[in-house]
Amino acid sequence: SATEDAVALRKGPQVVVGTPGRLEYLLRAGMLELDDAGMLVLDEVDHIMSTNMMEQLAMIWGAMRGRDVQVMAFSATYTRQLQRQLERVIPSVELLKVAQDESFG
Repeated sequence: SATEDAVALRKGPQVVVGTPGRLEYLLRAGMLELDDAGMLVLDEVDHIMSTNMMEQLAMIWGAMRGRDVQVMAFSATYTRQLQRQLERVIPSVELLKVAQDESFG
């Protein structure tokens, strides 16, 4: 719940995990500050960019802009189109491809 989140955030956590919608809500409510955040991790970024979460991501990134922030975006289906969409929101993002290891699994 938002109340539980507010209590936890007052304790000064080192890591905050949430959906883009929840993070946006906490930012707008003044319960979350990203002043000292040095990293943004995006899981399932293909899903984020294909839904209305893109606007939420832009708001979250705006709260972090202007500082040296490392962005890591993960997706099993990371296409060039997805890269271009992500670059519109986070211009400094870089693509690192990891080759599939056929011996794994």
